[in-house]
Amino acid sequence: MLTKQLALAVAIVSFAMPSFAQDDDIKQVIIKEADSYYKRDAAAWKSVWLQDPNTSRSFVSTYGYYYTAGWDSLSARQLRNFATDPEAVSVDIKRDSFSIRKEGKIAVVDFIQTIKFLKSQPPFDLSTRREHRVMVKSNGQWKIANQISTETLLYQQPTGELTLNNAGYAFLLGGKVDEAIQILELNTKFFPESFNVWDSLAEAYAKAGKKDLAIQYYEKSVQLNPKSESGIKALADLKKQ
Repeated sequence: MLTKQLALAVAIVSFAMPSFAQDDDIKQVIIKEADSYYKRDAAAWKSVWLQDPNTSRSFVSTYGYYYTAGWDSLSARQLRNFATDPEAVSVDIKRDSFSIRKEGKIAVVDFIQTIKFLKSQPPFDLSTRREHRVMVKSNGQWKIANQISTETLLYQQPTGELTLNNAGYAFLLGGKVDEAIQILELNTKFFPESFNVWDSLAEAYAKAGKKDLAIQYYEKSVQLNPKSESGIKALADLKKQ
C-alpha cells in the first residue's frame, strides 16, 4: 500500500510540475517587461510583446486614461517616450495576489503591483496598481498581448494639493499652457511650503517659453527641497540655454 501511495504522489507531482514551470515563465515575462521599461531598455521591452495588430495597452489613474491599440502604435508611442526621457528610473517593485489562468496557448494574469520610486520624495514615491495581462504563447514563448494597469493608490496622502496639481498637468498635457499656469499658480498660494507646486509651475513656465520665471520657480522649489534631483537637473538645463 505504501508503495502505491508513493507512486501516486510522484505521479501527481510530475503532472503538476509543467504547470508550475509555465507559471514561472509567465511571471518572468511580466518582470522583464517592467524592468526593461524602467531601465529604458527598448530592445528588451519590445521582446516581451506580441507584435500583432490586436495587441493593446491601457492605463488608468487620477491623471487620466489612455488606450493604445495595435503594436505599431503602441511601440511607436513607447519608443518616443524612451527617447524623450532616456534616463533609467530607480524603482523597487513588489508583486502579489497572482491569479494565472491558462487555456492552451492563452493565459490570463491578474496581480497587484506596488512601485516605490527610490529617488522621489514622499508622498510621490509610491504607486499601487491592479494589473491585468492577456498573454499568448508564440513560438514556444509567452508574449504580452494585452496590458491593463489601474492605479488603485496614487501616493499615500491624497490632498487638495495633488488634485490641483493633477488638474494643472491635465491642461499642460493638453497643450493649454496658460490655463495650466493659472491653476498651478493657485496651488502655490494654497501650499506655498510644498516644493512640488513650485516645480510644477516652473515646468509650465518653461513650456510657455518664459525662461526667467521658470528659473525663478525652480530655484524656489530646490530651496524647499535640496534633494530634488529632477528640479536640480531642470534648473541646470535651463541655465545652459
